[in-house]
Amino acid sequence: MKIIIIGKGDYWQLAPFEGETWGVNDLILLRPFKRLFDLHAIGSWKDKQKQIDTRKKALRINTLYTLDNYPLDELKKFFKTDYFSCSAAYMIALAIYEGATSIDLYGVNMVIAKEYAYQKPCVDYWCGQAMGRGIEVTVYGKTSTIMKTPTGLLYGYLTKQELNHGKQ
Repeated sequence: MKIIIIGKGDYWQLAPFEGETWGVNDLILLRPFKRLFDLHAIGSWKDKQKQIDTRKKALRINTLYTLDNYPLDELKKFFKTDYFSCSAAYMIALAIYEGATSIDLYGVNMVIAKEYAYQKPCVDYWCGQAMGRGIEVTVYGKTSTIMKTPTGLLYGYLTKQELNHGKQ
């Protein structure tokens, strides 16, 4: 089963409409998908909540994951970890748990900034968990930093070497 995870970063618009599409938060106002994940503190979207509820009903989205019904305890027990720092990490973990054979990421960019500085390693971790289980992971978008070094260069091959190792 192919899972298509759609974040709100660059290139989310390229995500297909068919298939098992999972999206986040208020992105539901811009496009349909099969499952909606809103894993923020209750009331975070007060200004948009009525629009989201109307859109969700119109699209007949039956699966909405919130902090109240995401199967966190089940996943923590299964994976033996509670390393979740953002919605994308929760989504990838659930895709693995449900038996995904491939995971496509659109708009999950994690461009290094204050918020993403602590979220990116967790998304990288869950992508590695998926790949280690034989699940194909494809990241769409030139600006995504998922599974890339901060510079996009390979250490030791394409970076300038430190000449004074340990010298003050």
